[in-house]
Amino acid sequence: METGVADFERKETGKPQPRNSKARQFFLVSWRWSQVATGINLLNETRLKDPGHVCFTPDFKTPGFRHLPEAPRLQVTKNLSDLAIVKGYYWLVSERMKTILSETDPEAFDFVLCEVVDKNGSPGPKRWLCDVVRVIDALDETASIVGVDEFEASQKVYNILESPRKLIFKDNVIGSAHVFRMAHLVAQVVCDSFLRDACKCLKGIQFDRAVDPHGTTPEKWIKHLRRGNERLAQLPLAINFAASGKLHLALELVKLAKSQAGTGGLREAISLLREVITSGFRPSRPDLAKVYNDLGAALLMVNERDSDNSVIQEAINAFQEAEVLASTPAPGFRYEGSLLQIAEVELKRAQYGLKQACEL
Repeated sequence: METGVADFERKETGKPQPRNSKARQFFLVSWRWSQVATGINLLNETRLKDPGHVCFTPDFKTPGFRHLPEAPRLQVTKNLSDLAIVKGYYWLVSERMKTILSETDPEAFDFVLCEVVDKNGSPGPKRWLCDVVRVIDALDETASIVGVDEFEASQKVYNILESPRKLIFKDNVIGSAHVFRMAHLVAQVVCDSFLRDACKCLKGIQFDRAVDPHGTTPEKWIKHLRRGNERLAQLPLAINFAASGKLHLALELVKLAKSQAGTGGLREAISLLREVITSGFRPSRPDLAKVYNDLGAALLMVNERDSDNSVIQEAINAFQEAEVLASTPAPGFRYEGSLLQIAEVELKRAQYGLKQACEL
């Protein structure tokens, strides 16, 4: 069927209804990498982007498209799947996918019809920008495997790049919703099996289990991240998007190095962290301070294992930069001090290492 939901039970309303089955399963929604590529040009990006933004990206504080001054105008020079990605973030969906999403969970999405032309300027296929506007704080942190970073007062960000993956969501909090964004990781869309099954006929969309009991070895996970970074390097994405991929790989390399001898992985991580710092990556001050702190810590590990005193000064510089960033927050930003304490401890450790090196 065109809508892909005809095989679901329907009540008198005509809307698809999930059958009673086993315990509810949840999935992380993403897209095929082939759908993030050249071939889609946003012609009126300058008018659509928010003031102060370098490109047209979502504002998760005010989701949806009601704020847009005009319809997005796209020039498409490639064949599109049901789901493609605009500017590395926004969903560009077909009429078929819009119908499925609207029928499955109408309150979760906002759509805006785009003006699409081909490379010759002739009218192209009908496409809609889509945004998931529902946000739910439903992750059971105690039962899940998840990292929690706290940067601002009363605010936190989840790190879900763990293996094996185990994200447990509170069914009673989610209720009848079939799709939502995570409250403390709003870039991540989550859905249940009902929406996933409704989308089986669609091309370009991908679903990964929120709970993967088998997981993977750290070595395989790092190999997967390397492949991801190779793909990111080929795409015209924002600097922060590409830098985030390198940062995740670097942190996984450091984590693995703690349980292994040698410094090969550490030196690769150091190289990646240097690239992130010099790439123009512009996160919040606490985020950037943490990058410098991670660089300093990795350099110290190399010094301890290889007696490589040449890295000591760079480590000290990194910790000092982290301290400056953490102690001089932006106006209106409240810093709780935990990162600063870490930086101060590591700085003292680095200075002690430098003293030892000078006495050799």
